Amino acid sequence: MKGLREHFLSFEDSFQSKFRIRILAGKEDKIGLNRLKEFNDQIHKSGGYDSNPLLCIDFDPWSTWIYVTDEKDKILSVQRIVEKTKENLLPVELAVILEEGQPKRYAVLEEGVADWNCVSFERSATGWKAAVKNFSAIAKLCLYRNYSKVYGFYNKEVPAIERIYKSNGAVESRVLSGDVYLPNYHINGNTVSARIIELDKTALQSVAMRL
Repeated sequence: MKGLREHFLSFEDSFQSKFRIRILAGKEDKIGLNRLKEFNDQIHKSGGYDSNPLLCIDFDPWSTWIYVTDEKDKILSVQRIVEKTKENLLPVELAVILEEGQPKRYAVLEEGVADWNCVSFERSATGWKAAVKNFSAIAKLCLYRNYSKVYGFYNKEVPAIERIYKSNGAVESRVLSGDVYLPNYHINGNTVSARIIELDKTALQSVAMRL
């Protein structure tokens, strides 16, 4: 973990003075971890969503959170990476395929891949700038760990997130294709329909260069 932290110290020089980059892995800081989850949940609820169902599942042993604060330690943006292992499922594997008939889910059998999720940021110009920096920092983490591919969701009702992914080379997954949804996850009472995207190393490099 020390080497990873030293790697991320280089981010500080690239940030405007009002931004700070932070990293939290696994369960090393339960108080800090709860703070990030509470921020994510608050942002979801303020946007009309139910509580984020991904926060109810223990991904912590395989998770790394990267978040951005201001100079007073106020959280502006939060994002998480969950690494795929033989012992866990990724968030995209919990999504149900939106089609008639018996409910089905996709399985990710690859190794050396991860899932990018829990994207949340303050709804302001400063929050959006912090989120863009956060995207770049997450991409650098994925490159540092040499993931061959990173999966993620995008909500079809949030075009800004879709644009930042696709403008940097992310593509909708051909294998994990079509509309999906997370059970018990709604916005204003309606099921949240999403698509699964993939970012290869070229796409990750493009996102990382935004920092």
